This record gives sequence, C-alpha cells and structure tokens, in this order.
Amino acid sequence: MNRKPSYVLLLAAMILIAQPICAQESSKVAPTIDFTYLKRTDGSKLLQAKVYLFQNRKTYLVVNQDVLFSAGGDSITRATTDGEGIAYLLIQPGAKLKENPDGTTTFKVNYPGKDTLDAANAEITVRDMGMAMHLEVLDSVRTVHVKLFETGKKGDTIPVSGQTVDIYVHRMLSLQKIGEETTGDNGELNLEFPRDLPGESDGSVTVVARVEENEKYGNVENSQVKDWGIPVDHSVVITTRALWTQIAPWWMIITLTILLTGVWGHYIYVIVQLVMIKKDGNKPVLK
Repeated sequence: MNRKPSYVLLLAAMILIAQPICAQESSKVAPTIDFTYLKRTDGSKLLQAKVYLFQNRKTYLVVNQDVLFSAGGDSITRATTDGEGIAYLLIQPGAKLKENPDGTTTFKVNYPGKDTLDAANAEITVRDMGMAMHLEVLDSVRTVHVKLFETGKKGDTIPVSGQTVDIYVHRMLSLQKIGEETTGDNGELNLEFPRDLPGESDGSVTVVARVEENEKYGNVENSQVKDWGIPVDHSVVITTRALWTQIAPWWMIITLTILLTGVWGHYIYVIVQLVMIKKDGNKPVLK
C-alpha cells in the first residue's frame, strides 16, 4: 500500500497548524518607554516611566500593567501604570544607592511584556547634584540666589559651574518662566525677581528653580514660597471683556455672529433653490 499521500497530508496539516502560532508570535509589538529622573526639593528622587504604543499615527497607552524599577542595580521595586500609562517610584531622601566606579548611579525600568506586547526597557545614568535656593532682598532688589554642588567622598562640597538654571513661578495651570542664568565658577547665580507678578490673596508665589534634561544630572529642582507677588482676590468676579475672561470681547462676538449668519444664510439659500427647482420640475410642459 502506498502511504506517501498520507505523509503529504500530515505534513500539510502540521504547516497549517504552525502558521497561526508563528503569526501570533510575530504579531507582538514593542512598546516605547519614556523614562525620566527628577531630584526634588527635599532630596527625594522621583522616577517616572510612561509606557505606550504608537501605531497608525495614534498613541495607545499601556495601562494597569506592572513594570519593574531598579536603582543602583540592587533594589527592584514593582509599580503599576495608571490611566495615563505612567508608573512612579519615589526614592526617599538619604537612601543609599549603589554607585558606578565613576560616581554615577544607574536607574532602570523593565516592562516584561504580555500576550500581545514584547518586553521593553530603559535606563538613565546620572550623577547626584544638590541645589540650594535662597530668596532674599539684596540692596532693595528681590533676588533669587541658587547654588549647585556635588558632595565629595569626604563630605566636602564641590561647586558645579557652567550649568543653566531656569527660574519659574507657579501659575494656575502651568509654570511661567521668569528668566534663566548660568552658574559661575563658584556654582552660584543671582536672578532679579520681577515686582509686577500677581500672587495669591496674601501675595505669596511659588518660585521654582530647575536644571532640566541635563545629560549629566537629569532633572533637579528646588521650590519655595515667598510673599513677592501682588495680592489678588481670586473670589472677585471679573466683569471686563477680554480673551482670558469668561465674558468675550464685543469684537469677537460681532465677528462670530457675522460668520455664522453668512454660513447659515448660504444653507438657507441652497435649500430654497432646491425647493424652487423641484417646483419648476413639476410644472406641466406645453408641446
């Protein structure tokens, strides 16, 4: 009996079964991780990892998924991405982290993947830098004084020169930049604070100094509250008409009214013309 056809059929069946498995494996996609490091005012370090996919010109957030953080190569901490696809790890002030031979520390994040997603990872290597900020009046000038420094192995302070520091104040929805300066050889800088910035009802404003996206130090910030703003009663209802108030200016209302009237006028004109054409088409034609 010739069994070759049976072997051929068996081979074909195995190929057909294997194809979906291979297709399933190859259909996995690799997510992207945006990994950032921020040293805060109190000396704590905040690690933030955003996990997402970008396909067909759309961004898809990877939510409710576990990621693994490691700090200095020793400790591993598990965190879960939130509704924005972001997982956080807060390292408390004074925590002892393992350093590389050059004095830097490496932070890593790993996403292990799942059925439809491949694993992904990212890392940041930074050198620890301190930032001190003093808000003081020098010769009747409101001055923001910032000092950047590293701490040596013997506990000594080493000035960090040539670094750009951005100075902001907190606004309702974001930060307003008021200036930037570069530290000198002593690691220090001074910036004059403007006198015309609105603040809270008691005149307080939150001043923020930042070193941002630095290749060597990452992100470092220091923030303090000072009564250097102009007191503003936010409970007062603004009745003036401006672009930033709830009441639009008259020129905007008139312009919008004219535009909407023109648009709807064209719609009405087209509808009337269609009705007239239909009526003309129903009229008897004399032959």
